[in-house]
Amino acid sequence: MTEVEVVVAHNECATVRVGEVFLKSDADQSKTDVEVEALELLMEEDSSGGGEARVWPVRVRNSPRVYEISAPADWTRLVEKYPLAVTESRRSVWFDTTGEYCNWLIPDWAAVAEDYDAAHLSLHGYLTTPGIAIPLSGNERATLLGGWDPDATFWLNADALAIDDEPVLWRRADERWERL
Repeated sequence: MTEVEVVVAHNECATVRVGEVFLKSDADQSKTDVEVEALELLMEEDSSGGGEARVWPVRVRNSPRVYEISAPADWTRLVEKYPLAVTESRRSVWFDTTGEYCNWLIPDWAAVAEDYDAAHLSLHGYLTTPGIAIPLSGNERATLLGGWDPDATFWLNADALAIDDEPVLWRRADERWERL
């Protein structure tokens, strides 16, 4: 596993070292210093242990409606507008993670898809939002963002994308991903 270290982090900015690469993420996305191709491979949260990956270059059609998650408040607004109760399936797992016993909610993705084509978790959002119990309005209700990788986009409408080319093959070598 590549060593990951948070060098600096606060509400507006975070710098992360991944192996030999430093990534600066800012709440103002125009100030991000390094743009890395296939960031999901570089900062994979839950590796399947595979040594190869294919990354398809895609083109976004028209102007998709993308919900940006750059901070816990963004996730909270999404869950409160499109609530889906998941208490029964998440209660013990999220209690083990947070120590909080709550009525847990996540976004109802089918409902979100009526208003948005995708949801994007920025690098800054990834560093500030996952794994914490985020209180919602009303007593004993909370949410948790889990299972996302940094800079991930979940496309809710396949018509918003077009595959532009053949996939690019990447291979893990000495704890690093190399483009072939």
